[in-house]
Amino acid sequence: MTNSLKRTILRHAIAAVMFWVVVTFIFSTALYLQTIRGGASADYLAIIRSHFIFYGSTAFLAPVIFAIGRRQVALKRSLVRQICAIFVAVIIIFSIHIIYSILAIAPYLGVSPAKFFEQLWLVGWIWDLVLLAAIMSAGYAYGYSEKIRDAKITQAELNSQLATIEAELANEQSNHLRQRLGSHFVLNALSNIVALIRKSETEKAMDGLYLLSEILRSIAHQNADNLCTLEQELEFLKKYLAFQAIRYPALKVTWDIEAEARQTMLPGHILQPLVENAFKHGMDGAGSLELCVSARKTGQFLRLTVSNSIRKEPNFSRCGEGQTLTKLRLQKHYEAAAQFTCVVEESQYIAHLTIPPEKAAS
Repeated sequence: MTNSLKRTILRHAIAAVMFWVVVTFIFSTALYLQTIRGGASADYLAIIRSHFIFYGSTAFLAPVIFAIGRRQVALKRSLVRQICAIFVAVIIIFSIHIIYSILAIAPYLGVSPAKFFEQLWLVGWIWDLVLLAAIMSAGYAYGYSEKIRDAKITQAELNSQLATIEAELANEQSNHLRQRLGSHFVLNALSNIVALIRKSETEKAMDGLYLLSEILRSIAHQNADNLCTLEQELEFLKKYLAFQAIRYPALKVTWDIEAEARQTMLPGHILQPLVENAFKHGMDGAGSLELCVSARKTGQFLRLTVSNSIRKEPNFSRCGEGQTLTKLRLQKHYEAAAQFTCVVEESQYIAHLTIPPEKAAS
């Protein structure tokens, strides 16, 4: 016999004893009170003893009937099969009732089994059937509520797992895009420095190497999950643009930063992909690009704008790497609290970012 079966038998035995005692006490007390109210005398202990004998089989069957009702939910059978199962259960129940009556009730009454069944009222059988049907219905209701509860728990667990997977996926995609952008930038940067050396512009090449080392150091120390102040973000951005200005002398950068906004927290390097996007899609053939970075506090929200001149109107049906990276990182840190939009106005490509207060970060 397995431990699981032993535990099941023990639980059923305990439930049977508890049901036996409770039912005996309730019906004995009801009969005793009814008798004395009618003016007759009654022996309370004798009533308890008789009910204890008469309800023995019912008490034994109650946990089994309850379990059968509970199982009807779990088995997901058709209505016909459920009715057949209940009918078989009723036959077994009454068979056990008959056996118990022959072995226990008839000897207690001091009559033969034949005499006992002659005297047995039909209402007694009907009452037993109603009582057991009520127990089975209670088991079915319990099984149904149990299934609903388990379904809710399972749904909550699945939602939690899905949220975790989505966060991990967003993080992996974010890291992948950052690595691609970083690698692309480094290769272009090294090519630019080599070109300066070939032109014997040694001083510019040295400045470029210094700026490149500062940029790479900042990228290496900045984790995708870290927040930084806008002031720190602007320092990195200025180094990046200073390096780009070595290659593109016609670059024009305008800074419109509100003093109150400088200490606002935001994800590190959140603006760099948008600025790099401006070089990729906004620079004309002569190497000319007009770029403006602005920041304002509106209430507790930080409003950031990166705008640049464009050669032609972009295709808004597709998101570039810079836009995809920015959306992923904003969703990861702030979920739906942050906003990111892109528009074209008067030959300017404008990216708007709305950063919520620090407490809204996840």
